[in-house]
Formats: sequence, C-alpha cells, structure tokens
Amino acid sequence: MKKFFTLIAAVALAASVNAQTTLIDYPTSQSGITLHDADGQISFATVKIHNNKDAVSCIKIGKSFSANNLVVDNFVELTTEGGFKKGDVITIAGVFNNADDSKKAAVAFFTGEVGEKGKTYYTTKQFINSRNTADDPAEEQITLTEDMPSVKFGRNGNTGTCVVKVTVVRGGTSTGISNISAAAAKKNGKTYNMAGQEVSSSAKGLIIKNGKKYVK
Repeated sequence: MKKFFTLIAAVALAASVNAQTTLIDYPTSQSGITLHDADGQISFATVKIHNNKDAVSCIKIGKSFSANNLVVDNFVELTTEGGFKKGDVITIAGVFNNADDSKKAAVAFFTGEVGEKGKTYYTTKQFINSRNTADDPAEEQITLTEDMPSVKFGRNGNTGTCVVKVTVVRGGTSTGISNISAAAAKKNGKTYNMAGQEVSSSAKGLIIKNGKKYVK
C-alpha cells in the first residue's frame, strides 16, 4: 500500500514539472522576435493595465498587416532555429487601452509574404480594454497544425493593440513523463532521482535520465 501511494505522489510531482522547451518567451526575452515596422507604429513599449494603474512591457501594434488584401510590412514575426514544428503551442495575451470601449482590438496569425495575399489561420478573441477594467489580460493558446518557418501576427480590428505576452513551447508529453523499458534503462547515461541524487539504473519510481523524466 505504501509503495502504491509513493508512486501516485511521484506521478503528481512529475505532472507539475514542465518538460517542454521554451522557444519564444516574451516579455522575459525579446529573442526570436522581429518587428516589421514600415510605418513606424510597431515597437517594444509599455502599456498600463488594471484600470490604467500598472505599466507592463508590451509589443505595441498600431498598424494593420494587410492593405487591399495584401500583406504589408507591419507585423510581428517569431523565429527559432530550424523553424516551428507541428504541435508547438503558442500562448498569447494582449490588451488595448482606449477611452472608447466599442473599439475592436485583437491580433491575427497569418501566412504570406509582403506583397502577397495573406491567409489568416487564427484570430484571437477581443482583447480587454485595460483602461476600464481591473482584469488581467486573458491568455489564449494555439497549437500549430503544420511546420512553419516562422510565425507571423498583426493587428486585427480598428484600433492599436498591445501584446503583453507571447510564448512558444515544444516537446514532452502533457505530464512531462515518458515510459522506459528495462533495455532503455541500461543505455549510457547516469540516472537521478527527483532530489538530484544519482541512483542505480534499476531504481524504481520517478527518475531522470538523459534529461528526461520516467516512471519505472
């Protein structure tokens, strides 16, 4: 019985550990983010949220990425070495800050080069007006359904928007746990428990081997 509950506890602990690789991590880092700013209205800036009280970092998008159904050079582009892969998960959150609550503010994810007809594959919900609400910006997630060399998004709506968070993560399972066979456990590489202590490759329970978590 004790061993059973120990295993349950180990699985619960593993579920709380993020085994995914973060490819884009804004606002923590601007790495991998290119601002296409032909009209001077897309920039790294700040915006006030929580009823205009708290200033936070943002990507300010003041111009549409599309004109006459063609892509123009006013958008945000995310890149990573080797490109993005099917299954990568994008998380985004944003606001607009305006005296007029009726404004439409969101961002659209699209494909297409400048001068070509763009194809939108995801549009976020209406962003909150951070001037008139104490709410935190709501996060949305998009899972890529195909490989992409880069991820592009731009303003969608009739007013400027501010993206306060955008991340892209890859890899692992939903719990961060993989299965391991006895043969795999014998491969080269040290084995550790969750406390970081080296253990025998035959150790049972939750282990870390070659940078991955396993339940044996």
